[in-house]
Amino acid sequence: MRPVKLYIVCGFLGTGKTRCIHELMKGYKGKVAHISAEKGRTASCADDTLYIYPHKGTTLKGMAYEIAAFCERVRPEAVWLEWNGTVPIEQLVRLLQDKRLKSLFRQECIIFTTTPQNCRYLLTSPETAVYGQMSEAEKVVIYASSTAEYEKTAAFLKKIHSGCRVYSGDTLNKDETRQRILKSRGGYGGILTVATLIAFASIYAYLLLNTDPYYNSARKVLTFWTATLLQALPFLTAGVLLSSALQLFVPARWIEKLLCRSHFTGVLTALVAAFCFPLCDCGAVPVFRGLMVRKVPVSTALTFMLAGPLINPVVLVSTYVAFAGNEAVFWWRTLGGMATVFVISVTFFAYKPEETMPVGTVPTAACRRFGEREKEKRFLRYTDHGRGDFFRVIPYVCAGAFISAVFQVYGGTFSATVGDLGLLVIPCMMAAAFFMSVCSTADAVIARNFSAFVPTAGIIGFLIFGPMADLKNYLLMRAYFSSSFVYRLITTIFIVTAFTAAMYVLVTKGV
Repeated sequence: MRPVKLYIVCGFLGTGKTRCIHELMKGYKGKVAHISAEKGRTASCADDTLYIYPHKGTTLKGMAYEIAAFCERVRPEAVWLEWNGTVPIEQLVRLLQDKRLKSLFRQECIIFTTTPQNCRYLLTSPETAVYGQMSEAEKVVIYASSTAEYEKTAAFLKKIHSGCRVYSGDTLNKDETRQRILKSRGGYGGILTVATLIAFASIYAYLLLNTDPYYNSARKVLTFWTATLLQALPFLTAGVLLSSALQLFVPARWIEKLLCRSHFTGVLTALVAAFCFPLCDCGAVPVFRGLMVRKVPVSTALTFMLAGPLINPVVLVSTYVAFAGNEAVFWWRTLGGMATVFVISVTFFAYKPEETMPVGTVPTAACRRFGEREKEKRFLRYTDHGRGDFFRVIPYVCAGAFISAVFQVYGGTFSATVGDLGLLVIPCMMAAAFFMSVCSTADAVIARNFSAFVPTAGIIGFLIFGPMADLKNYLLMRAYFSSSFVYRLITTIFIVTAFTAAMYVLVTKGV
């Protein structure tokens, strides 16, 4: 028997799972069957339907036997599996790992159906089953009453799970939309990646081997870019691995218990915890959101979020190595950064966790959560998680390294311009840190390249402001927190960081 195509449709009760399946079946030419893990309000339109009940104590082995026997009898070309919104996706993963079903099915995609109301009120915590289903989905179908509601919900979900493709439920009656949803992601992505790498390597080799003086500047840019990446990658890798270990192996309840204290004690404890538990700035916002949900004081959680990417051991070592000949930068980033974080957190003493976020927003992780596979080893999950984190942040590091390399080669004019700016170099370099969005484990190497043209005060502003506020984290915060809180936080970080860098000028009596 040839492998049966398997389409998984999940979501909470009343979000249109069965309706979605009905529409998609119309676009499939061949014998189809429907397996449902719940009896909803809409009856199945398939000629062959099997009901299973994972929430009523049926064993996984028993369900696997029923499904295998059903498919053996019906012999469909494709099966739509409607999964219960109250049952974790991990249970479905374990079910499909049964030896009977492993060889029986070829999974095509996971589709998540939802409504604007579902997003606002049911996706309340990353621990819920429906949230886990949404985070694993490749395609999302939204049933909204208006175009405005659909667009707002789609934008919200894309910020949370950027890898999913979003469709309106109203367009499923079009054959073109149905075919796009049913089409599995083929191997073109891998082919395109390989082709891009080959093209890039060819251009790179051509520029390095070509002796034409016309390409001298381009060769210098590539040389500086490569050198910067080679220096930054070890620290980036170490930061990602340590951050993944923190998220996977350190119990969240233990951290929450440690941090749920009075304001001053909590802030000081959070500073120590930020040093002991390395956290890349790419994962700081999700951790902060999780602490908010568990009612950790805003000032304490904020200290942990801001200080983690700034003073953790990996960042400190990378900064010390990068600025071995200029220890002032190291000490001002470390001690000045701690003072900056403390002052920022103190200004949020009066805030309560519920005031930081609009009703119904979804706490989530920047890093996609991987299900606890029954047979999957802890080390495999750890490397899988770390790999996802690494490839998520490496584009920002590459872009930042390239920009800094261009500055090094073509920085003569920029150097003269910055030299005339005086104290304005501080906000200029802070703005550069915001838009470059370089990971804090690698920003010191890039800042070191800038130091040939930029005064030390600007470098300090760059190194302190960047890990606390950058473009990618700003966009993420806008998805989780109220606009007023985000703008207040970014403005406070900007003002206090600029003051810290200005203090360096005052103390050393020079920019």
